[in-house]
Amino acid sequence: MTNINEDENIHNWLNEEFPLDNNMLTDEEISDDENIDCESDNDFSLPYVDEVAESMENNPFDNYLVVLDTDVQSHLPTVETQEPVVINVPATPVPGPSTNFLPHSDSITSSITTNTDETEESYYEPNRKWSKKNKTTDIPNYCLPTGPVDELFHGETATSVFLELLDGFLDHLVFQTNLYGTQRDKILNIKRHEMLNFIGINFFMGYHKLPSWKNYWSTCPDLGVNLISSTMPRNRFDLILSNLHVQDNTLIPPNNTDKLFKLNPLIDYCTEKFSKSYYGTRELSIDESMIVFKGRSSMKQYNPIKPIKRGYKIWCMSDQNGYINNFKIYQGKDEQVSDEFKHFGLGERIVLQLSKSEWHKNRCFIFDNYFTSIPLLEKLKLEGCLAYGTIRPNRKGLPKLADDTKSKRGTYDYRISDLGISVFKWKDTKTVHFASNYHGSEVTTVLRKNKTGEKNNVTCPQIVKDYNRFMGGVDHADQLRTSYGVDRKSKKWWHRLFWGILDIMFINAFVIYKERHGKIPLLVFRRQVVQGLLSEKEVITPSRAHLFQKRKNTENTEVPKKRRGKQLSVSKDVRLHNRGIHWPKFTKSRGRCELCSFKYQLQSRPFSKCLTCNVFLCCNDKKNCFAEYHDINCNE
Repeated sequence: MTNINEDENIHNWLNEEFPLDNNMLTDEEISDDENIDCESDNDFSLPYVDEVAESMENNPFDNYLVVLDTDVQSHLPTVETQEPVVINVPATPVPGPSTNFLPHSDSITSSITTNTDETEESYYEPNRKWSKKNKTTDIPNYCLPTGPVDELFHGETATSVFLELLDGFLDHLVFQTNLYGTQRDKILNIKRHEMLNFIGINFFMGYHKLPSWKNYWSTCPDLGVNLISSTMPRNRFDLILSNLHVQDNTLIPPNNTDKLFKLNPLIDYCTEKFSKSYYGTRELSIDESMIVFKGRSSMKQYNPIKPIKRGYKIWCMSDQNGYINNFKIYQGKDEQVSDEFKHFGLGERIVLQLSKSEWHKNRCFIFDNYFTSIPLLEKLKLEGCLAYGTIRPNRKGLPKLADDTKSKRGTYDYRISDLGISVFKWKDTKTVHFASNYHGSEVTTVLRKNKTGEKNNVTCPQIVKDYNRFMGGVDHADQLRTSYGVDRKSKKWWHRLFWGILDIMFINAFVIYKERHGKIPLLVFRRQVVQGLLSEKEVITPSRAHLFQKRKNTENTEVPKKRRGKQLSVSKDVRLHNRGIHWPKFTKSRGRCELCSFKYQLQSRPFSKCLTCNVFLCCNDKKNCFAEYHDINCNE
């Protein structure tokens, strides 16, 4: 009888009408509930079980589940219990897709607990509090060295500095080029010195331009260049150019999605070598660079407002001297995104990927409004980095600033968040927005021209002056790279990128040489490197008969030398580089010793001369100008 009565009570409880919300119960209903006899666990009503079940079925948000109270579950009458699904509902979920989310360890995260132990991490927009308050710029100490790593660069010539950057990849380049020729049933047998001559000829074409590369071997006096034709035959140059290769084609996977697979060995080598060879300045700017290309390629970008409108886009990180510390080639919108920074937008990912190796070093990164966002600045601050730049006014998370539509030039407004992020709005000829993760509210002035051309001091926040001072690193590197860069059309899409990366390597060598030996014009440095690369030859020990053999028409081929100039007639990149090709040669006619005339102002006319430099030098038991001219220590 007891079980029958209990079943009738349960049936009555379930069919009884109850209010949807317990908070709406009247005082009378509450008093009635208090008088219910609860001696048995089954004598307890569930006033909102049906409503909750119905609401869960109709709930459009899959992540919002309701957890039944344990006391309520314990009073369920003869119902099979199931393990509950527990979800902590996030306080403020961000609706819709966005690229400006930043993970915060102190923010509420949703932990999903099911029959498995899997957890997922969600990203939320923090509740930032902005205020206008006085703040002093706090810049931590920077103790790292600047400039090149001196332990890596022992040579004193421009060629030796460039070869220090190239040498680790040169053997791989020679091997892959020969391998590609073998795969095409051609025996190339390209040597190391031939590849250096090939690169030197292409560098020469950067500042000595002719309509076609074949014109350099022309027999016409107004086109042909004797320096090039005497270094390498035209057919040999064409053979290397047509078989030049960096990666083995047989290693390309069937479903390859990496568009830069052919250049990955060179890219990986350069990014590692550049970062280990130069410390750089504290301030590093991040910006985009373009390599001109007008052919067909899915990686080609078009930007009508840029000086180079069509070409390959390269994201670069450069110091203030124009040294490219790191770079990344953009493959297009369908580029595969790594899981490391997948919750950030494109511009934010580029900054984080390029700067990751410099985290926790108190470095300072500067970028323009394409990259800047509030979550990016917060992320870099968590990683021990200073960062600032211009920011677009429609970025998510910006505070509301004063309207300046009718404000005068030099007026500004700012807000600083509780996380130390400062946002500035400054009126120049137009309104410009800045954001920083360490700048304070200090005020300074900058020079600006008015309508009459006069220069006046205009009030501005300190971040404006710092941005104008440190942002131009990548632009300076671009200016150096495009001055005398290799600019030749090619049917192969990757040749433009190959020569563009070698030009970046050349500019990095130029910056290192200037840091070590002082200022030097870029054209002079390029000429010295070209002469050093073209003088590379296979070292063969000459025979005695070869040293004393008489050449025909020697007098007609010799270049007249200056008797006494400000410097020696042969560049030190030729004199001091590849010493195995320099040998003394004895002739029947005398000539003026260049070293005696230049250094000691003496008149000495020996019979000996250098076989490669083609200058007369003393070489006897009393005087050895030959060794001194080539910086050879005979006592070793």
